Amino acid sequence: MAGYIIRLVETYRLPVYSSVIYLRPDAGRRDRGVYAQNIAEHQIFIEYKVFRLIEMDGQQILDAKPTGLLPFTPLMKRPAGVDAEQWLRRCIQTADSIDVPNKPAYLGTLVVLGNLVYESEVISRIISEETMQQPNIAT
Repeated sequence: MAGYIIRLVETYRLPVYSSVIYLRPDAGRRDRGVYAQNIAEHQIFIEYKVFRLIEMDGQQILDAKPTGLLPFTPLMKRPAGVDAEQWLRRCIQTADSIDVPNKPAYLGTLVVLGNLVYESEVISRIISEETMQQPNIAT
């Protein structure tokens, strides 16, 4: 990351804002958003923004329904009193309710990301249950 940032600054003479996104709930707990290293007596110091999905309010994302973020919601903080399977079901229902091109691929993205914290059998079962409940509308 440090090399890319240096090249971007050299090439474009613009500020670079870097971020690291931790997908797994246990990842990045001690990351302070700083990279420092001394290379050949040159101090390299880079600051970046740290995002841990488990700390983000997942219900707020479900309510807003931004299509690009919905597949990440199973990895986010669930509301108090909602167990893991209920939360996964809500995430799948919301993702399935929006109109996107190539819905199977979109839900597949949710499956791939969800597999980081949920058993694949649980995800597959819930997706099958939720998508089978919707009536087919002939056009």
